[in-house]
Amino acid sequence: MYHIRRHESGFTLIEALFQLLFVVIFANLIVFLIAQFFELTSIKDQRIEADWEICVTDINRYFTVDSFIKVSDDGLAVSVTRNDQKFDIRFLNKTLWKHEKKGNETLLTGVKEAQFSLNGNELLLTAKLENGVEKERIFIVAQSPE
Repeated sequence: MYHIRRHESGFTLIEALFQLLFVVIFANLIVFLIAQFFELTSIKDQRIEADWEICVTDINRYFTVDSFIKVSDDGLAVSVTRNDQKFDIRFLNKTLWKHEKKGNETLLTGVKEAQFSLNGNELLLTAKLENGVEKERIFIVAQSPE
């Protein structure tokens, strides 16, 4: 009448519940990790944007009313002369530098490409940053009397 099966295959209810619990926990972990990744990416982009703004603010401080500038032929450097002080702002090795007799000052790192161009009294700085974003800034300057 009753048949006893000794080698039954399949899942018990408890096994199925444990597997469902495992899948739910794993899915929540994946969602959490993806959210953290996007948050870190956003923070990095904000840091790059802040570094760019600090750099262009510093560069703008160097261009005073009594300063004269000249862009190099290749467009990778700008010579600034004011009073008795002379220095260069140049792009070299993925970095924008301020170079003077005392040494170098790092203005911005992580720059893939940078170019200076002078049109009248407007100096245009274009840069492609490490995250692929292209930036431009126009500075109003006095041209070198040369």
